[in-house]
Amino acid sequence: MRYRTIASQGSKPDLASGATYLFGHKMCRMDAFVEVDGGADGIGKIIDFDEETAEVEYFESPAGPSLRTVRVPVERIRGVELGAQTRVFWLDPEENSWFAGRVDGGLVSAAAIMAKEDHYHVRFPNNQDARIPVSQLYVRWSHPVEDPTHYLAARVTDTPFFSDGRSRFVRHIMEQRAAFGGLTALASSAVELLEHQVAIVRRILADPIERYLLADEVGLGKTIEAGILIRQHVIDLPDTARVLIIVPEHLVSQWEDELESKMFLGSEDGVNVVPETALLDSRLNSANPTLLVVDEAHRPALRAFSSDPGERRAYNQLRLLAIRVPRLLLLSGTPVLHQEDGFLAMLHLIDPDAYPLHDLDSFRRRVEERQSVAEAIADLADDASSFFAEDAIARLEHAFQSDPRLMELCSIARLHLHESLDSAGRIASLSNLRSHVAEAYRLDRRILRTRRGDPRVEMYLPKRTGLVTIEHEDQGRLEAFDFLDAWRSSVDYGEVDDRNKENLFATLVASALSHPLVLLRQMDARLALRCGERVPSLPEDRRKIFGIEWAFEGEKEFLEQRRRLIAEALGREERAVRLAEWLRANPDVRKAIVFVDDPKVANRVQETLKESLDSEFVLRYLGDSDSVRIFEKSIKLSILVCDGTVEEGLNLQRCGAATVHYDLPLEPARVEQRIGRVDRIEGRGQIRNVAFTGNYPYESEWLQCLNQAIRVFDRSVAPLQYVLAEGTNRIRVALLSEGQGAIEQEAGRLSDRTTGLDSELRRIRAQESIDAIDGGQTQESDFFDALVENDDLVSTEGERAVNSWLVERLQFARHVPERGITRYAYDRRQPTLLPALQVAARFIGCIDKDALRISREGFPFLPVTFDRVIAEKSRVGLLRVGHPLMQGIETLIRSDDRGMAFAMWRYVPHSLKVPRLFFRFDFVVEVDLAHAYEAGAAQISSREALRRRADEAFPVSHRTIWLTSDLDEVKTPALLRILDMPYSKRLRPNGGFDLNLRPESWDGASSAISLGDWPSLCANARDKAEQKMRSDPAFRKQLSASAERVRHTAAAVSIALSSRIARLSGPSKDSEERIADLEACLSRSLEQGIEEPSIRVDSAGSVILASTPLGGE
Repeated sequence: MRYRTIASQGSKPDLASGATYLFGHKMCRMDAFVEVDGGADGIGKIIDFDEETAEVEYFESPAGPSLRTVRVPVERIRGVELGAQTRVFWLDPEENSWFAGRVDGGLVSAAAIMAKEDHYHVRFPNNQDARIPVSQLYVRWSHPVEDPTHYLAARVTDTPFFSDGRSRFVRHIMEQRAAFGGLTALASSAVELLEHQVAIVRRILADPIERYLLADEVGLGKTIEAGILIRQHVIDLPDTARVLIIVPEHLVSQWEDELESKMFLGSEDGVNVVPETALLDSRLNSANPTLLVVDEAHRPALRAFSSDPGERRAYNQLRLLAIRVPRLLLLSGTPVLHQEDGFLAMLHLIDPDAYPLHDLDSFRRRVEERQSVAEAIADLADDASSFFAEDAIARLEHAFQSDPRLMELCSIARLHLHESLDSAGRIASLSNLRSHVAEAYRLDRRILRTRRGDPRVEMYLPKRTGLVTIEHEDQGRLEAFDFLDAWRSSVDYGEVDDRNKENLFATLVASALSHPLVLLRQMDARLALRCGERVPSLPEDRRKIFGIEWAFEGEKEFLEQRRRLIAEALGREERAVRLAEWLRANPDVRKAIVFVDDPKVANRVQETLKESLDSEFVLRYLGDSDSVRIFEKSIKLSILVCDGTVEEGLNLQRCGAATVHYDLPLEPARVEQRIGRVDRIEGRGQIRNVAFTGNYPYESEWLQCLNQAIRVFDRSVAPLQYVLAEGTNRIRVALLSEGQGAIEQEAGRLSDRTTGLDSELRRIRAQESIDAIDGGQTQESDFFDALVENDDLVSTEGERAVNSWLVERLQFARHVPERGITRYAYDRRQPTLLPALQVAARFIGCIDKDALRISREGFPFLPVTFDRVIAEKSRVGLLRVGHPLMQGIETLIRSDDRGMAFAMWRYVPHSLKVPRLFFRFDFVVEVDLAHAYEAGAAQISSREALRRRADEAFPVSHRTIWLTSDLDEVKTPALLRILDMPYSKRLRPNGGFDLNLRPESWDGASSAISLGDWPSLCANARDKAEQKMRSDPAFRKQLSASAERVRHTAAAVSIALSSRIARLSGPSKDSEERIADLEACLSRSLEQGIEEPSIRVDSAGSVILASTPLGGE
């Protein structure tokens, strides 16, 4: 055996098969199999080299054969040994025919068998074994097969058994792709399919520029929408995706849990969740994400105009990060009205040129000007009275006379106004008018909002049914509230430091509303600070409040005396005891979430409830997911005690739990947040709110204000958070001077019919309606209905399609650990018909690493299910397009030629007088996007988004064409039924059967029927099949209809954008014009790609139909 180091050669040595050469410390024989480090071509052979480079030959197909060569640096060459089950090709020198087989053992060295070169044991079909020299074996490279017709022409075919299984799986994949419009993340996420979420996900993922603000109202599933978008990004860019998610600190664990349990994503997928405090970390400067997601984006956005340099620095860090990231997703359910500063700062992150921060006054005017448009839209609902609708149309016509499309739509709507409310023409005309106004006059087309009043979500939301009160007496609270009045009446009011005293008294009231123990801590803090003692645990803002001068003479002694009285009155948790009694008296309440303001008090409440109810299911939630899972799954009476630190971010909508307000914070937004834990999408049913009443001053008035003026227990007041914050501030300021009357006065103000909350809510709803996605669009509803129908079918047909290829053909193992859940595994014992390393590489995301540590038989995969409900409940993978297993099979099936070409003799007694030859071609048809990619190359951040837009316009399809040997299309139904029968080598009831035409069978077939110039005949048949499909009238009609839909949509978008552009100026106008140009360009390219679609042969086969067996009479 000779070894040569290339670097030492003065000239290229003679190449000898069987000789071994040293390539950069790696020994490889000439003609041995190699891989190129960092290459994507797979396994090849060295055929030539010089001092620096080597020429590697790749085997594309046995037709010809077709070979490709590349030249690479020698240091990148790595010798490989073919693993067991590797598919190989061998040209039999005696028969001059290609045979496909699989390696059935390791490499046999030349020395061991006294041969000139190494050999492999190869198993060919029908258990024919042979030992083949390495130089005579070929392994197909890793790229997809371009056209399997070449295999058919070369008579290198597989058993039709493989072809049947492969075709079934490919059809299944194509049907899913078509149904989901390319939204593979939506298909494979363990979430319930909801129409409004599907609409938003479709909208974003079909946009080549992915920079959006998700502005759904609170509780409608923004996190789920974002999770699907994140998953799609990881699917689209499996090797390069880097997702950075910035969230409030208390939501980090919830985000991580949702991503892991529903989207099956974690840090190993390039997805990282960090708290928003990370914005102050300089290490974020080096972050280079491909997708940036910001939850509760209004929080950092509000810092953009802060007077605090530290807060501005946090926003500026986010701004710099957003500018350099290609894809941005902001989440915020806050309304535009009353938060113009924050909204401008968020839009600046999306498009800094169109929304400069210095243009705040102009932006505020723009929001104010939208109000007339917003109110008009509100009066144009489908069921609007003719009087209000007519008035709204007139207002629009007067305000926007320069918008010809709007004027046209107004005229059409007016013609239908006096028809019945359920008239299709009336509904359509009003919907078209609303859609145009909303699209043309929305703040930005990349703000997407769904409202709670949307008919698509109402049925999934629970109903708030008012308040249930539990009466009880609590001496501790009585003393606490009595202290407040006594302190207030003692204050020397009217001096220059009144504001400090107002803040102090408001804080004392808020503490008493929390719990007497909390009030005691605040009294202790004031006494300590005034006596010069340190209180390290006290926040700085509280230190300023409690450290002011004595509010009145003798306050110190007063505080000490009253502190003793309150402390003496405190014993056990009377409210908790009373709650336990109420729960026992109301057995229909099986679950309750008890919200307590203070963590220490929450601990006392849990202990008291646990003792009173004698139950192990009184759980204290401390941010851990385990207690939530126990709470959700328990069938006994279960209580989850939460403190104020987790009022945000805890989602328990599916528990059917009562919400118990152990106290009432002097912040309506916090009460709303508590209810929002159960008042969320998919909650359904009714929400029972429970609070306590003891007729204590301040608490009684505040409860009445929340219940009757704010009506937080009857409706969501999330959009009113800023208005309510202003009202609460007025209460806090007036408490010292007015006492409980401050709360009563504010309640009256909030209840005013013309200036109160209801009026304000109408204004906010009207503004939101402009940015809301219209739920009444027929196309969206039709798409969603078809999607759900297909998804239901996958639950049954999907398993059969996957098993037909994975289990029945490739011989993966399959286990069913519990009903509805399946585990697949690579099994060396069966064996699975793929090499182990290839399985490990292609299915790395599917392998159960924990089970792998104890498995000796192969690679066990993670459990999966075909049932969406089971996936949600059991937290197992959902086997749809987009799942790593489906992706692995799909990429494998494109590059593995097994089943792509077949040939058989079909014996059907009494079928034909003489044998006849038929060709079958399976085509995959989709939009050709070459022109679109070229046209929008500079601005498109996501080619995958363009593919999804194309799939939506013209869904990918799998079509079959049968031809006769004369190249005429077979259309006779009876004949097609015979040709379409599954392959069966066993006898059918009619006595017929099929025979796979292996290389040795072709001579017999050729003697029975003239095959002529077989390669030319195959090539002509392939061209003829595509020609016939392209010229088919039904097919052309479908193409034309799809192209027309693209033109229609493009025209509507163009009109809406033109209306917007006409109203804008400066950078905003420039930005919209660029978008309009891109949309027009992409639409033209898309239309062209539909009219001349891409058509690829997925499989090719031939069937000789005869009334006698091959070689029979």
